[in-house]
Amino acid sequence: MAKYLKEYNKMEDDEIEIDLIALARALWHRLWAIILAAVVIGGATFSYARFYITPMYRAEALMYVNNSSFSVGSTSFSISSSELTAAQSVVETYIVILNTRTTLNAVIKDAKLDYTYEELKNMISAEALNNTEIFRVAVESADPEEAEVIANSIAKILPDQIADIVD
Repeated sequence: MAKYLKEYNKMEDDEIEIDLIALARALWHRLWAIILAAVVIGGATFSYARFYITPMYRAEALMYVNNSSFSVGSTSFSISSSELTAAQSVVETYIVILNTRTTLNAVIKDAKLDYTYEELKNMISAEALNNTEIFRVAVESADPEEAEVIANSIAKILPDQIADIVD
């Protein structure tokens, strides 16, 4: 054991000098190997990404929760702070209604999709935006047009589904 401690202490006392110019020369002489390795690794990474990873597209719809009845047009209206607070509190409820089997089956029928309820549910996410009465519905799909159709179908069907359930 003492022998190893002596060698360890000797190694601690030794100083190691690194010649940066010699190191740079060694790298310069092996530059072809460095470039070749970078090209091979870059090509392999590109090939993997191009041929094995399916690009996913995202379509979003923003929905506004309004807790009061009013008419739009030439009629003016005002929304009180209590109505805004009530609207903010029901956003999570509306997101739950979005994820129900009834709502998603209506979206499948409206958009003429070949997905099951579970498959469509896995494609959709929804979240409230910054504690406001607005929530975002996002749809991810490998087909950008399909994602758009589903998001538009949700924006069309969800208000009626909410009205049916809430009333």
